[in-house]
Amino acid sequence: MSQENKGITMTREDHALIHAHLRLATGRLGTRQDEKDDLEEELRKAVLVEPGEIPPDVVRINSVVVIQEEGRQPIRLTVVAPAKADASRRLISFVSPMAAALIGYRKGDIVSCRLPGGVRTFEIVDVQQDAGIHE
Repeated sequence: MSQENKGITMTREDHALIHAHLRLATGRLGTRQDEKDDLEEELRKAVLVEPGEIPPDVVRINSVVVIQEEGRQPIRLTVVAPAKADASRRLISFVSPMAAALIGYRKGDIVSCRLPGGVRTFEIVDVQQDAGIHE
């Protein structure tokens, strides 16, 4: 996972929740070691803030995110807890490579993500908070 921006901003709660899932996830949630390492690196670099301090256009857990790859149609995804993930409804687990690449970045940012088909680069076109899908 890489990005073309300086760093990510996260709430302390999202950071703690993701970190806790990573500790438990090794080998259980389908998280590969390289994906886990990438996400842990992003967590180490994160600027942590209180929920009221995070800008509304920053991707968080339960955010609805519209991303677009150059020359392709926009895709609308919702970042959710692993237990709520459902690819057919575009509900993506926050420990998935795609969500891990998006969390903490904001509308207008360009992010790159290592997916099974190779590295893909997307622009975050829109972010809406609180999809109504909670833990």
